[in-house]
Amino acid sequence: SFAGEWQADETLQILSDTWCENFIIVGIDNGGIHRLDEYSPWVNSEYNEGGEGAQYADFVVNTLKPAIDQYFRTLPEREHTAVAGSSLGALISMYMLGEYPTVFSGAGLFSPAFWFNPEIYDHADAAYFPSDCRLCFAFGDSESADMIPDVEAMVTIMEGNGLDGNSINEVLVLGGEHNEAQWASTFSDVAEWIFDCVTGIGLTSPANQSIRLYPNPAAHDSIVITHNLSDIRRVEIRDLSGRVVQSQEGPFAAGKIEVDIRSLTPGQYNVLIWHTISPDTGAMSFHVSTFVRQ
Repeated sequence: SFAGEWQADETLQILSDTWCENFIIVGIDNGGIHRLDEYSPWVNSEYNEGGEGAQYADFVVNTLKPAIDQYFRTLPEREHTAVAGSSLGALISMYMLGEYPTVFSGAGLFSPAFWFNPEIYDHADAAYFPSDCRLCFAFGDSESADMIPDVEAMVTIMEGNGLDGNSINEVLVLGGEHNEAQWASTFSDVAEWIFDCVTGIGLTSPANQSIRLYPNPAAHDSIVITHNLSDIRRVEIRDLSGRVVQSQEGPFAAGKIEVDIRSLTPGQYNVLIWHTISPDTGAMSFHVSTFVRQ
């Protein structure tokens, strides 16, 4: 990546060990100085760059994906396949979802640079999106002044296409800037949402489940978790190797939990929020969120 990494492999390992089924993630290189051209379906007249996005999408769908499906243990159907990217990578991901709805069922849109190709709005408005599509927008409130309005404009278009709260999710990072640290901190949330991850006992995370963690990145002595869950039993903080570095047992106050993080060294951590899903059997499930300790 441009500056730092997303730590996607470490995060997906945690999810595969705990919450989600196994992932195969494919990091696609770009042409370096041709990056703007490849990630932009239309030419941006101000920069005089872009316009090769359709060829890039065709390459991914008709050359790269068949090769991955041939040589790796994939589930090739659309319901098991999603595309994601940040900035211009989110722009081309939005385009690919609309252009190839029979190939992809979801898109992770990290800080989308829709401004570079505003034609994307008309493209999305005219495209066909099956009702089971899942989009997750992740962005910060300290990015450009247009970031939040641009995301909301796209959400409005997608709602006009018939998608609802079961298909669209927004993860807003308070203080989040346009960088890899923010995208790393939200990668877990986006992956969980897109694939509607299931627990080890086979229960789907409810669509109306609302959990947010802030500030993220965290430079303070504590983080705050807001939620609408009942009967939270335990909050764990794990490093990226999966080791529990901090654990706090309930009961917890309804709606908001404050967690002291003064003992944590700088780095990325996963928070597991355990809660009861079946009072009769005592079965528990958990939600995973990721944050960066500065």
